[in-house]
Amino acid sequence: MQRRSHKKSRKGCLGCKRRHIKCDENRPSCLNCGTADLVCQYHGISPASTPISTPGSDRGTVLSNSPSRAFHSAAGTSILEQSTAAAAKDGVSCQAPLIQTGMNFIHLELLNNMISVTCKDFRRDENTAREHVQIGIKHGLKNPYLMHEILAVSALHLSTLRPHQQEFYRNEATELQTCALSLFNNAPVGHTSENLPSVVLFSSFLGIHVLFDTLLFRPADFSLFVGRFIEYLRLHRGVFTIVKGSWSRLQETDLRPLLGAGRLGQVETESGTECDALKSLMQSADLSQGSIEACQQALNCLQWVFDALRIGDTEGSGEVDLILAWPIMISPQFTELLSQCQPEALVILAYYAVVLHYRRDLWIINDGGRFLIESITRYLGPYWQQWLKLPASVLSEADSIT
Repeated sequence: MQRRSHKKSRKGCLGCKRRHIKCDENRPSCLNCGTADLVCQYHGISPASTPISTPGSDRGTVLSNSPSRAFHSAAGTSILEQSTAAAAKDGVSCQAPLIQTGMNFIHLELLNNMISVTCKDFRRDENTAREHVQIGIKHGLKNPYLMHEILAVSALHLSTLRPHQQEFYRNEATELQTCALSLFNNAPVGHTSENLPSVVLFSSFLGIHVLFDTLLFRPADFSLFVGRFIEYLRLHRGVFTIVKGSWSRLQETDLRPLLGAGRLGQVETESGTECDALKSLMQSADLSQGSIEACQQALNCLQWVFDALRIGDTEGSGEVDLILAWPIMISPQFTELLSQCQPEALVILAYYAVVLHYRRDLWIINDGGRFLIESITRYLGPYWQQWLKLPASVLSEADSIT
């Protein structure tokens, strides 16, 4: 991709000058640096915030105006107009796809990394994983918003594999995602058999991107984190809205081999007991009947995820699919309870964090599960310890092993 032209800004921050992009000169942090989670520093002035270190370190960051946070709506199937405005303000012009503007060696590196390394985290079977990505690339060549987001996820992965180049690859991921959002916003997206696979794949890759940003580059304030997590949940529930309404058409596309567990919650598995105690406690919760039913539905879906992970084979589904399953199965009513920081809903979120903690080896998750469990435990206080027995025991067991 050729570098985009920009007007020079003599008073812009040092980061924008290094990246050769137009700076809006906002202080203490310009939009470009806020979007990329970078230190914004002007000549002769101290940095506005502390940069984020490697994914394994402690993080406490100011909530940024990340482009990924712009993708959601009531239905979750379209991108808010703010993403296009943000792209324009960033000086990003994405009217032509990579295939037309030309791919540089960085993009070839990202593509190779996706095919040979990153894809292995998406599916248990390596051949199925490569098939998944190859199908994505095929559709990405026709729909450049998808190609940009595929490369963005690869750049995120490389930022974790190469700590000494973390900032560089994070910048690449941000630029590619911003461009992907702008292209998607301007694309004639409809639910036709021809472009439906691209929309679903784009939503899937973007969901991975947003989950990574939410868990690994999180604000120190827990209430701010909950707000970001709610936006992630709404985004992914939008994916389920697309799939649920177009299941028969998706079965007629080349995504069919990858949809083994697509009817989420409908795969027959032997039910476990992870959520039984919480289900019993929920019966006596001080909530309206509608709220109790929303919580019970969220618990039923979560139990299905526990069961599928325990069995280890859900018609070819990879573990990342299962980890991402619960956010797209819960109801809008339950999401609203979470947004209100309703204690019972937060407890259920802590149980979901157990699933995340089980796969803390994945670069997408890292210590995100532990962070959620510990943060919710502190936020709710001693009264709710009985409700949080399972998450607490999982962390204790992990601590005893290490």
